[in-house]
Amino acid sequence: MKSQKLKNKLLEELEKFSNVLASCKKCNMSTSTYYRWIKKDLVFKEKAENAIYIGHRNLADFAEGALCKNIQNGNQQAIEFALSHNDDRYRKRNETNVSIVHSRNNLSPVVQREITLEDILQKADEEADEAMAKWEAEHGKEDNQLQAGLKVLDGNADNNADSESKDLK
Repeated sequence: MKSQKLKNKLLEELEKFSNVLASCKKCNMSTSTYYRWIKKDLVFKEKAENAIYIGHRNLADFAEGALCKNIQNGNQQAIEFALSHNDDRYRKRNETNVSIVHSRNNLSPVVQREITLEDILQKADEEADEAMAKWEAEHGKEDNQLQAGLKVLDGNADNNADSESKDLK
């Protein structure tokens, strides 16, 4: 019987706060007792879930009341919050919607402009090709000069090696 009274008190607290920990503390009990009860007693579990739902609604009402009080007191943040959440004229419009589709075949007529992953990859390839062509145009002459210089050095090394081998004989 004592257990049932404690359960009823806990349900009342859950309706006020919707928070298991706060409600259990208010009833001087541990949360482990609460979780044991909802595990063993399905009727209590259903009542607790309903009480938590009611508690969420009550909390929202309480918060709205506090918001209204802040608006009445001229709190600018509260005023801006209420306007931006309740009137389309004051909604922030700096949001961007991005839609990525897998293939060009799946383009939707709803979105004004869609870029596929294939488009992004193709653009990256084109930019890489352009960068490579630019680098080759700037460094190609230097590279040819380096190759020619290496051939000359290689030829000289061969000649020196031949003369050294003749000296050894």
